[in-house]
Amino acid sequence: MDKYEVLILHSYSRDSIWTDLIDQSIKKNLHSESNHLDVYTEYMDSKRFYGRDYGERLYNLFSIKYSDRNIKLIITSDDNAFAFAMKYRDKLFQNSQIIFTGVNGYSDEFKQKYRLEKNYTGLVESFKIDKMLELSQSLHPKAKKFYVINTIHTPSGKYLKKEFQKSISKLGLADKVEYLEDISADSLYKKVEKLEKGSFALYGGFSRDRDGNFLDFEKNLGELARRSNVPIYGFLKYYLPYGLTGGYFTSGELYGKKAALIANQIIAGEDINSIAIVEDVEAPAIFDYAKIVKFGLDFHKLPVNSQIINRNNKLLRFYEEYTFEFWFILFSFACLFISLVVLAYHFEQQKKHKKEVLRINEQLEDRVEKRTRQLIEQQSKLINSAKLASIGEMASGIAHEINNPLTIIDLSAYRIIQLSDNEVVLKSAEKIKLTVDRISKIIKGLKQLAKEDASLTSELVNIKVAIEDVISICQARFKENEIHFKIDVDENLKVHGAPVQISQVVLNLLNNSFDELVQGDSERWIKLEGKKEKDIVEISVTDSGKGISEEIFERIMEPFFTTKVDQRGTGLGLSICKNIIEHHKGRIFVDRSSPNTRFVIQLPTA
Repeated sequence: MDKYEVLILHSYSRDSIWTDLIDQSIKKNLHSESNHLDVYTEYMDSKRFYGRDYGERLYNLFSIKYSDRNIKLIITSDDNAFAFAMKYRDKLFQNSQIIFTGVNGYSDEFKQKYRLEKNYTGLVESFKIDKMLELSQSLHPKAKKFYVINTIHTPSGKYLKKEFQKSISKLGLADKVEYLEDISADSLYKKVEKLEKGSFALYGGFSRDRDGNFLDFEKNLGELARRSNVPIYGFLKYYLPYGLTGGYFTSGELYGKKAALIANQIIAGEDINSIAIVEDVEAPAIFDYAKIVKFGLDFHKLPVNSQIINRNNKLLRFYEEYTFEFWFILFSFACLFISLVVLAYHFEQQKKHKKEVLRINEQLEDRVEKRTRQLIEQQSKLINSAKLASIGEMASGIAHEINNPLTIIDLSAYRIIQLSDNEVVLKSAEKIKLTVDRISKIIKGLKQLAKEDASLTSELVNIKVAIEDVISICQARFKENEIHFKIDVDENLKVHGAPVQISQVVLNLLNNSFDELVQGDSERWIKLEGKKEKDIVEISVTDSGKGISEEIFERIMEPFFTTKVDQRGTGLGLSICKNIIEHHKGRIFVDRSSPNTRFVIQLPTA
């Protein structure tokens, strides 16, 4: 079986990335099972070498190399290779079929030039300039100007200039564009450094400058991107890694693949003239993540399904691909956090309110308890007052009835004592007289206890003076019974009240101490003190007794309660004292902290 010979003819050199991508893709996608294929590859290197003489020399070279070859199919890349193949195929390749790829534009001029030619088809290289301009306007709505960086000193550059003009005019942007095209490389770099802030640039290609210098695109584009302070967008995918921000990119791999697939059809026997020329090859939107961030572009304005390169952060990829979901989740977490804060705040407030309620309850309970005690005390006072009132009424009622019989009994006892010599009779008469005296005292005490004291006038009382008579009365009695009596009363103690009643209270307390001590055999002493504490006059009577028991303490101020034996007490003394002192706006109490028996009177100072 004869070999099917295929020639791949490239316009540029082997070190051109674009050319290399097309070449690899063609060879990769040609039928691998077609081992009867012989594939030859030639590079015209027309960016470095060009002109009529160069074309003729290539013809001479190829006529020698392929004179004995039967090239049936030629696959060309870019304009110069296609033009060369169409011009010399009759002489060199015996009317071989031609598949072109990467030819710039399928214009009326192109169609007219090759209208009579047969046996060729291919893929027109198309740039999405319209779409790129529309996207650029969206990404830079405030841009007053933009730039087109594109040489006009190569066929591709001239073609692109026309395409740029057509699209810019179509979109009404002619007054905003500045072309950087007929310029030296150094001037171009300096110009790029001063591009208007907020603008952008479109890069078509700049492989040859005004001075005819060939510029390696990698170094050229890298230098432009390094110096530029605005985004640069482009159209060839292999330019992207060298400084472009992004764009709608034509891919060498894609053109090579499609050209190889057409070649497979032809090799399989399909008529080349039945295969239509492909005028519109897809160009995906691709952007460099680092450049987007650098220039602060809005991810949301990028085309749907845009490819983003140099994006290593998974969270950022998730954000860009699922922006709505990201913000929804973030918003949900924010709502949850706010809810937790609000709940925590309300919980704390509830705790505070609970504590406040407990505090108020405790205060209320304290108030209720205090008020209850006050009511109990008032009730006790009312009961005592009622008792005293009853006693007073009773005393007033019976005093008159009892006094007369008591007088008769007292006189009769006195006469018996005077007239009788019988010792037994005399003792009985003495008992009768003592009993009469006791009954008289009880009646007087009852009347005194119930007395309102309205008749007594209040005056300025010197305590020391008021109790002098009491002291003189008691001293003799205490001395007779070997009771040591000590007095320590401030001479300047003064209160408002009735001196007789104050003396009566002091005397009662001294008498109570005497009655208790006179029965004992141990050391006996009584101490009367008077001093001023701030706005209070304090009078105390302390004796050598060992205090008052708990049972007695609770009842000691009650009427008719007495601890005295042998019927020496009426049980009214302390009740009368309490009544008198309270009428003087003071109080009388037992000092429980004292190791001895100590009664304290407190009166407001004058």
